[in-house]
Amino acid sequence: MKNPKNLKYLFIMLCIAIFTHNICGQSRQTTYIRATANTHSPTLYSDKINIQFLLVNLPGVNISGSYFEGVYQIYFIPEGEIERLAQKKGGVIDELNGKELENKTLLSSGNFRKTVLSKDRSFERIGIKFKEKVPDKLRTMLGKVVIFYSIKIYDAKLKKTIYKKSSFTYFPFERNDVNNPRRILHVSFIVNENGSFYTSSLPRDKSNTNW
Repeated sequence: MKNPKNLKYLFIMLCIAIFTHNICGQSRQTTYIRATANTHSPTLYSDKINIQFLLVNLPGVNISGSYFEGVYQIYFIPEGEIERLAQKKGGVIDELNGKELENKTLLSSGNFRKTVLSKDRSFERIGIKFKEKVPDKLRTMLGKVVIFYSIKIYDAKLKKTIYKKSSFTYFPFERNDVNNPRRILHVSFIVNENGSFYTSSLPRDKSNTNW
């Protein structure tokens, strides 16, 4: 029989691994967030959250015919559901699969299409209800917010179409000097001059097209 204490430690490490794995599409130094299992933390859940999809850079951004479009679903996943999947998979979850989730709460869904990228290459959804959609007993530190997305980008300069279907996983809070409720979910994309493609869940400066 597995040691419950070891299993709980494995679960905490797994949740941190999921978060840091999803934080960026390219390697960069990560900061481990101190979080404890089964910790009721309602103050870390904001009343509302925003999302921002941002195309940081595209070689053909000023060329007619380039476009940026996508569909998305945002879910809250209780800590217990993550633990259930971890046990089912022997402690290894590379990325959450929406079809495997039995207990999830839809926070928002939608789609967007941007065709004049020289003027607008971002999509934002403001004021998504969050805290009231999560039962109080489920507002724990290791609950998760997950964005499942599918995007399509066409670059008229490179004559190239890029498809990406994936997800990003977030804690309900942000870690700075202290834990603060998360206010915005970032999903950013960049296409370089050679056509290489990257994704990130880190906040971006709209005026800075460098990665």
